[in-house]
Amino acid sequence: MVRFLVALSATIVLSTAASSAQLYPPSSSPSLQETTKWLAENLPISFTGFDETMNVMQRASYDFHGCTLTMRVTTHFLPPLPPGVGASGAILYWLQVEPRSGLDFGTEELAVPDDEARSDTNAIRPLYEEARVSLSNVRLGSIVVKRVVVGSPDFSVNDALNVAPKLVAFAVRDSTLAARLAKAMRRAAQLCGARDDPF
Repeated sequence: MVRFLVALSATIVLSTAASSAQLYPPSSSPSLQETTKWLAENLPISFTGFDETMNVMQRASYDFHGCTLTMRVTTHFLPPLPPGVGASGAILYWLQVEPRSGLDFGTEELAVPDDEARSDTNAIRPLYEEARVSLSNVRLGSIVVKRVVVGSPDFSVNDALNVAPKLVAFAVRDSTLAARLAKAMRRAAQLCGARDDPF
C-alpha cells in the first residue's frame, strides 16, 4: 500500500456492516459459523480520514468460507481539503491479525477511475487490494488491539483498513467493540486449529 510519511491531523469516520455493534455471540461456545458470521457483521467496512495533505476514503468487504477469510479493500486518495480543516488526536483501536506465513494475495491493482477522475490528470486512481487469510495459520498471540493516535508518526490514515504483506488490520473507534472483535477472531482461529507459539 502507498504510504505517506507525514504528521497527520485527521477527522475520522468509521462504520460496520451492522447498524450498531451487537453483543458477542450469546452462546458460551459459539460455532465457527456463528463466530465468522458475527465477525462479518461487525468488522469495519469503511474509513475516512483527512488532513491538509491527504484525504483518504476506504471501503472493505469480508467473506468467510470455512477457515479462510478473504478481505478486499479499495482505497481512494482524494484531493486535499482546505488548510485548517480537520481535528487532531483522534483515538482509534487497531486490531491486527498476523498469519505465520504471511498473506495469500489475490488482486492488487489500480482501480478504474470514475468519470470525474478521468477529467483530472492529477487524480490518483483508487487502489484495490485483496488478500486471503488462513485462520488455521494465524498466530494467536498476534491477534492484538493497539491504541493509536491519528496524527502520530506510527499510524497513517491509509493503513486503517490494511492489507499488508504480513498482516491484516482493522481500525475501530470503540475499545469495547475492538476487544470483542479480537475475542471472536481468536475463537475462530482456535476452532480452525490455530495455536499459540510454544516460546
